[in-house]
Amino acid sequence: MSNPTRVIRVASLGTAPATECGGMAESVIKVVFSVDAEPRRFEIPVYIGRKEFDDGDVITVARSFFAALVGDLASQTTEWLRTEDEVKALRLPEK
Repeated sequence: MSNPTRVIRVASLGTAPATECGGMAESVIKVVFSVDAEPRRFEIPVYIGRKEFDDGDVITVARSFFAALVGDLASQTTEWLRTEDEVKALRLPEK
């Protein structure tokens, strides 16, 4: 299947209330990754305990967590992948 342009970037960085991140007891930093895969776009938040890492390392740690997540998702969904021809065969006829 041809790969459209995909761009992954840090969209935002800030603090998040404990209620937003599964009730973590401590203050957390929320790093949001934006995934642009035309024509789709979605965001994935990564939560990091404020006391776990130095502020200067938060982006590096968040990227590592994000990469691990994406790797896990890829390994669990490889059987879902279809060739370009298989996807074309599933398309509805044009009207």
